[in-house]
Amino acid sequence: VIESFNREAGLIFLLAGSLFLIVDVFRGKKIRFDAIETTWLILLVIFAFSILYSLSFIRSFTETLRYLAYFFIFISFRNSDDKKRLISDFLVPFVIVNSFILSVVALLTFIPLIKIPMPLNTLNLYYPSFGHNRLSDMLIFAVPMTVGLYAFASHKNFKIIYFLLLIFFTVILFLTFSRGAVLALILSSCLVLLKIGNKLVNAGKLSGKINIIFKSAVIFGVIAIFYLVVNFINSNFLMNPPQYKGFSKPAMFELRLEYWRQAVESIKKYPFFGTGLDTFRYVSKKTQLRPSAWSFYTHNQYLEIFSETGFMGGLIFSLLIILLVLNAYANLHIDIDSDKKILNLSIFIALTASALHSIIDYDWQFLSVFMLFFICCNLLISKPLNPLLNLTKRYKTLLIMIFLAMGIVRIGLLSDSDRMIAKAENLSDNGNYDLALTVLNKAYLFDPNNNEIHKEYVWIYEQKNDPEKRHYWIQKAIEADSQDSDSLKIKDLIIH
Repeated sequence: VIESFNREAGLIFLLAGSLFLIVDVFRGKKIRFDAIETTWLILLVIFAFSILYSLSFIRSFTETLRYLAYFFIFISFRNSDDKKRLISDFLVPFVIVNSFILSVVALLTFIPLIKIPMPLNTLNLYYPSFGHNRLSDMLIFAVPMTVGLYAFASHKNFKIIYFLLLIFFTVILFLTFSRGAVLALILSSCLVLLKIGNKLVNAGKLSGKINIIFKSAVIFGVIAIFYLVVNFINSNFLMNPPQYKGFSKPAMFELRLEYWRQAVESIKKYPFFGTGLDTFRYVSKKTQLRPSAWSFYTHNQYLEIFSETGFMGGLIFSLLIILLVLNAYANLHIDIDSDKKILNLSIFIALTASALHSIIDYDWQFLSVFMLFFICCNLLISKPLNPLLNLTKRYKTLLIMIFLAMGIVRIGLLSDSDRMIAKAENLSDNGNYDLALTVLNKAYLFDPNNNEIHKEYVWIYEQKNDPEKRHYWIQKAIEADSQDSDSLKIKDLIIH
C-alpha cells in the first residue's frame, strides 16, 4: 500500500525493514551460505559492477540497493526457526490485508463522489494504467492463498469469511482486465496440481482438503478460459474500429514483441556489462521503430536483466530464480501429512504464478511484489545444510556497513532525477533560470540519458535566448528519442 502512494517512502521502508531484520539475524547466529546464497552474492557483485557502465547512475544504484535489501530479507527469513508462524502470522495476513485495502481503493477510484489523491508515479498497485490495473500483480498471491485458507479452516465462520474473500478477490482480478495474470494463475495451478496430483493419486493420499484446491483450480480455470476467449473475440472481431480500452485489447496494439526486440538489440550492443539496472527506458526510446513504441520496462524480467547487466548477469539471475522455485517445490513434502501442507501448496502456486507472469509483464518492478516472491520462497525452503561459505562476524559487519553507506548516499545525497526535473521546471516557470540550471546540472550528472532533462534544457535556453545551447540540447534530445522528436526537429530546422 505504501509504495502505491509514494514509491520513495516505500523504498525507505524496504531499506529500513531489511536492515532491522538482518541486524537481528547477524547478531547472534552463524550464517551459512549454500548454493542459493552464494548465487545471490555473485548476482549482487555483477549488479554493483554494472553501475560503472550504466546509462543512469542513480537508477542503477537504487536498483542495486533494492536487490541488496531483498538479499538481507532472504537471509533473515530463511534462517528463521519458526517458519510456520511466519506464514500464518505474517505472510498470509500481509498479502490478504494489503490486497483487500488496494482492491477497495481501486473500486473507490471509480466512484465520482469520492476523491482519492492519485500518485504522480503511475507505478502503483491500484491505479488503472497501461490498459489494466496493476492490482492483478498482488491478486496473483491473494487468490491462491485465500483458497488455501478456506481449505485449511475447520471453523464454519472462518470458512464463510475466506469464501467471501475468495469470491471478492477473484471478481476484482477479472475486473483488472489483466489477461496475463489470469493466464499465469491458470498455468501455475495446472502445472503444480498435475505434478502433485499424480503423486498423491499413486500414493492413495488425495484427501478432502487437497480436493478443495483441485476443485477451486478447475472452477477458476473454466471461468478464466471463458473470460479470455470472450475478451479475445470482443477485442479483435466485435469492436469496429478496434480500440485499446477497458475490456477491449486488440492484438494489433500489442507491443510486447517490440519491447523484446529492443531488449535483444541492447544485448547485441552491450553483451558483457549491459546498460545498467533500470535503464531499459533509454534503450527503448533509442531503438523503437515508430513513435510511442517504447516502454519503461521490457515486460519480461528475465530478458530485462540480460539487457541491463549482460549475459553473465542474466544467467545468474535466471539460475537464482530456478534454484528458488525448485528448492521450494522439493521442500513441499506434500505427500506426507498433505492436509497440513495445504497453505504451503497455495503459496507455491502463487510464487510460481508470479514467476510465470514476469515472463510477460513487469510485476517484479514493484518493491512489494518482488519482496513477496522472495519471502514465499524463503518460507518454503529449508535452512542451508551443506554450506559453501560460512559468514564470519567480520564479513557480516562489512555487508551491513556497505548497505548503510549505500542507503545513506541514496536517501541523503542522491535525489531521484524525476524529482529534480520537477523542481527545475518549477524554478524555470517562476523565472529562476540560473537556479533551475543548477538543479538540472545535478540531475544530468547522475542521469545523463534522461530525455526529459534534455527537453528541460531546451526550454530554459529558449527562455534565456541562447540559440547555440538550445540547438545543442535539441540534438541531444533527438539522439535520445528520434521517433518522438518531430516537433523538436521542426523547431530546430526553423531556427537553424
